[in-house]
Amino acid sequence: NRALVVQIQAALHAVGIVVHPRAELSSVIFGGYDAGGTLQRGNYQLSIYQWYAGIDPDDSAQFTCANIPPAGYNQSYFCNAAMDEAQRVALESYAEPIRKAAYARVQTVLEQAVPIDFFWWPKQIQAVNPDLRGFDPNPVVETWNAWQWAI
Repeated sequence: NRALVVQIQAALHAVGIVVHPRAELSSVIFGGYDAGGTLQRGNYQLSIYQWYAGIDPDDSAQFTCANIPPAGYNQSYFCNAAMDEAQRVALESYAEPIRKAAYARVQTVLEQAVPIDFFWWPKQIQAVNPDLRGFDPNPVVETWNAWQWAI
């Protein structure tokens, strides 16, 4: 993150915005609302941190009005009726076509409103024994099929 901060600082400086970086301990950044956590309390103007979603595309905890701290983890404090409706539709159905359309609307709202900017998806590299068979990592959890591994 330090290298990224320098790049962001330089880019914003080029358009007249002065950035004063402040590093904090993870326990402070990710602390709970009652503990005065930086993200939970919204005590920042710009924050860089890693966030991983699960395999299911549900990100309602990060982007719905009902999850603004202290009630949840919407640490961007983003509240948007179209987002809430798309999330509701997605969460109320198991039907893939309905969920797919709802999550497409979620992505459209994120693209238009930009409450958070996703810089990258880190490429994960796993060093494994060449004799390992059945290793088939996915983008989130490399051990999801460990019961199928053999050596």
